[in-house]
Amino acid sequence: MRRTSKYYGAFIGESKFYSSEVTNYLNAFNTIKQTTVLPLLFKIFDDYEDKYIDENILCKVLDYLLTYFIRTTACEINKNMAKFMKSLYARVIGNSYENYYQKFVMFLNDIRTNDRMPTNKEFKEALIYKPLYKKNICKYLLSVIENSTKEHIDISNLTIEHILPQKENAAVWKKEVGENYGSVYELYLHTLGNLTITGHNSELGTKSFAEKKKIIQENSKANILNRDVLSADRWNEHTILSRARILSDILIHEFEYVDLHANLDDDTGLSFDVNSDFDFANTKPAEFAFAGEHTKVTSWADLLAKIINIAYDLDAETITELAAEDYSIPNAKRIYISNDQRKIRKPKQIDSSGIYFETNLSANNIISFVKDLLVKMQLETDDFSFSLSKKSHSILMMRTLG
Repeated sequence: MRRTSKYYGAFIGESKFYSSEVTNYLNAFNTIKQTTVLPLLFKIFDDYEDKYIDENILCKVLDYLLTYFIRTTACEINKNMAKFMKSLYARVIGNSYENYYQKFVMFLNDIRTNDRMPTNKEFKEALIYKPLYKKNICKYLLSVIENSTKEHIDISNLTIEHILPQKENAAVWKKEVGENYGSVYELYLHTLGNLTITGHNSELGTKSFAEKKKIIQENSKANILNRDVLSADRWNEHTILSRARILSDILIHEFEYVDLHANLDDDTGLSFDVNSDFDFANTKPAEFAFAGEHTKVTSWADLLAKIINIAYDLDAETITELAAEDYSIPNAKRIYISNDQRKIRKPKQIDSSGIYFETNLSANNIISFVKDLLVKMQLETDDFSFSLSKKSHSILMMRTLG
């Protein structure tokens, strides 16, 4: 409990137990209002306090997690971040602390769902074309851009300003932007290319572009953000997009994508999938890959339980719908997923969801169960593969050849 209070105090900036670098990362998470990361941060800081990782590794993990939040928020993906963060540590680290940072990077890069780290191309497209103004990362990103050089300014008392004003149909601006004013206003008003920071928001208002430039030049300290504003002769679609591309390149560099991936070559041994035409009776699985996530298992029941929990993390809506209808796989008489555990022979609850699934299943039934779940979740069958223990693999091959 003391540790949790210590971590939370550092997160909200009320206590300084850590170095300035660590504190800056925590301040960043707090600034963008990402409290969903706290359960994960507490576990990571436990590992740091217990000396499983050093400060260098801690900072690298915090940096990539911050990059992840910035990129997914900008790209408007991963709507169930709280649940994803809650389960992330166990799915990435487990009880092995080797390659700690690399595990986080590879997991976030490789997972084949909307939870994955957006690429540079996706991040740039989002920064240029998606609205940024109302996102909780907006002011923070503008500050990162402005402070991307050696000269830093404090923007805490500054406000976000729209160059093309929010007030629609101002005559001077319809003339400034041109014939496509309506589409420019609709598409780019709240995007990165049209935003800056200033202490004179109320003074700028709907003033003409020339007047805004003069006020910004005389009063604003934000040199990087305003450089392309002040050098522009007109403010229209072309200049907004041009500035957005320049600023997005700065952010891509600041929130860098680490090109590190798990080794998915054939020698991983994940040689079976749901379409494999084998009898898996009396075999034992060793590992599976599901939606880009590699997980070791000890039995078929363990494999099923872990897959069901990952499936619920990925698509709770579909699993909830299946439970409501007492789902069963094709040609089966028993119920496989339900809200009523009495309808299931050997039920196990998914997290604390009130949803139960059948665990008293043969290996072949489990494969059929997973196959149908992939269909229900609208995933490709190659999103799941698995390997057997060496002994089971040998037995299966002998059985097949015999």
